[in-house]
Amino acid sequence: MIFNENYSIELEYEHCKGSICDKSDNLMHKHNTSEVFILISGKVSFFIEKNIYTLNSGDMVILNYTESHKFIVHTCEDAEYIKVNFLNKVTSFINPPAYDPTFCFTVRPAGEQNKITLKDSDFAKLMEICTKIEVLRNNQPFCYELLELLYLLEMLIQINYIYLNITLPETKYPRPQKIQNIITYIDDNFSSEITLEELENRFFLNRYYISHEFKKLVGTSVINYIITRRLQFSKELLRGGCSPREACSLSGFNDYSNFLRLFKKYENMPPSRFVMQCNKNETSTNPKAHSAKKINKAYTSYNLPDLIIKDLTWSPETPKEGDLVIFSATIMNKGRAPTPDGVVIGVGFCIVDDKGSTIASTWTDKHTRSLVTGDSIMLSANNGDDGRRYWIAREGIHKIVAYVDDMDRIAEINNENNKFEKILQVCK
Repeated sequence: MIFNENYSIELEYEHCKGSICDKSDNLMHKHNTSEVFILISGKVSFFIEKNIYTLNSGDMVILNYTESHKFIVHTCEDAEYIKVNFLNKVTSFINPPAYDPTFCFTVRPAGEQNKITLKDSDFAKLMEICTKIEVLRNNQPFCYELLELLYLLEMLIQINYIYLNITLPETKYPRPQKIQNIITYIDDNFSSEITLEELENRFFLNRYYISHEFKKLVGTSVINYIITRRLQFSKELLRGGCSPREACSLSGFNDYSNFLRLFKKYENMPPSRFVMQCNKNETSTNPKAHSAKKINKAYTSYNLPDLIIKDLTWSPETPKEGDLVIFSATIMNKGRAPTPDGVVIGVGFCIVDDKGSTIASTWTDKHTRSLVTGDSIMLSANNGDDGRRYWIAREGIHKIVAYVDDMDRIAEINNENNKFEKILQVCK
């Protein structure tokens, strides 16, 4: 089915102007959709799998649902970008030998050939299509849903035409593991004091080497990267209802006057005016606007656990059709407090077919011991559909989606990072 019960193709479209929108994509994540990202102005570092791409005005990134990614808007840039997320099933009515408009999203190896530098004429054509989508969403005329599908197909056809006519490879930088370890450490600890001296001692690397390699790979200095992460988090806190002083403290700025100075320098407004703009924009055309405030209130509770899935496995490792498959997940608490003792740490496992439909579910709901900060535990399914802890394997390619704290029993710093996906191929 292309349209859901609400007559929608579930297209997500965001046109973000200025810093008010750069709120959600600064942690590595995946979608159940393919994504188009077009940078209109500013400078962005895009992390995809093990590569880093530096984007300038007129660059585009394409992603499929298997590719883990994040992007960072450079603090000195007032970025404007368009982000489109769509389900691949919207082209399911197109049969071979007709050309598949999702070709360039699915044919690439993960993390490869993601960035495309657009010619002026190609950029103009894509902007024309985006304008039509925005006018359509604002006016919602007769046959709105069909027109939205047609404009999306027009965009995908244009992107495929551009992709197939690329003559120069995009510039990418494989991430050396040493620098990746530093990026991960900063992402996990930016609200604490971090200096080049500390990084030098912790990772046994010369600080000048760190500075040079970090700037070359990420496109900005270590200090600016830390400031960017803190400012982004402070904006999340402000959106969630924190006062400027609370946002300053929780995001790692120890000096309030310095926080105000940096916020105004990089956001071109003080925190108080930023809050007023957020309140004013709550009824914007962004479909997530109404829920953003509710979601971001999770950030206002600082001393809480934060559960993530580090890995997803199954037994047998290479199942054949008819095998009884049991799923397991390795759970880590990367938060700032242990989980409550006696409260279930649950994990749900969903088996999704190639059409995007959930065909079976299993789960684990027996573990009640506290999980302290930094510790990990492997949990295996103990129940499921029809009381079975296993899934009877079917031939084909399946997406396995695991959710930690699937029943929302535990208050967390961030419940947007509880999902983990892997592809499982079952042979006869």
